Amino acid sequence: MLRRTRSRNRLSPEVEAGHFATVRSMMKRCVYPVSLVCLVVLAWCPPAIAGEVPQSKHSDALLVYPGATQVSFKDVGPLPELSYSVAAKYPAPEVIRWISSRLEDRKWRPLKHDLLNPDLPSSEVAGWSHFVDPKYPGRKYTYSWAGHWMDAAGNAVSYILQYHSPREGEPESADLQVLAVYSTADVVKIRRKWFEEIRKKYDKVK
Repeated sequence: MLRRTRSRNRLSPEVEAGHFATVRSMMKRCVYPVSLVCLVVLAWCPPAIAGEVPQSKHSDALLVYPGATQVSFKDVGPLPELSYSVAAKYPAPEVIRWISSRLEDRKWRPLKHDLLNPDLPSSEVAGWSHFVDPKYPGRKYTYSWAGHWMDAAGNAVSYILQYHSPREGEPESADLQVLAVYSTADVVKIRRKWFEEIRKKYDKVK
């Protein structure tokens, strides 16, 4: 059963500062692609571009994998999101192929670099990464794969696939979490600008 929710994403200075602290902490560990962290943070969208998207509208680039559970569409400011769970063992090649082939059938072009940081290769090139997730007590590892696609108009969609594991090494769990985020061409430009602002802040506190 599909669930739709709305979120008016107007972050207080305290909350925004908390997100930045998390980004800075991950950057210092050097175990997680910088722009992928920012993508998760930016999925909240900065106050400058906060706004509501009609719930009845979402791109056909937001794809639900067959057999997925806990399917949810959520409009976070100008960023429509889709999330769900899939029973698939790491590294989920069949899920990645399914998403990639259907996006390309719809004329979406895969990017070889990260959507926000062109200096960082996408997971299409670099493969899976892992990091110690600060959201969990102790040392809980998150394994992530992030792919990005763009259409002829400059609109973009990003897919983040994740497993969580209590230890380092190949995840034993088959519980794959999928998050897809859609951005219009105008929003892509704003998000890239905001990413650069975050990177400049980080450079000042290194």
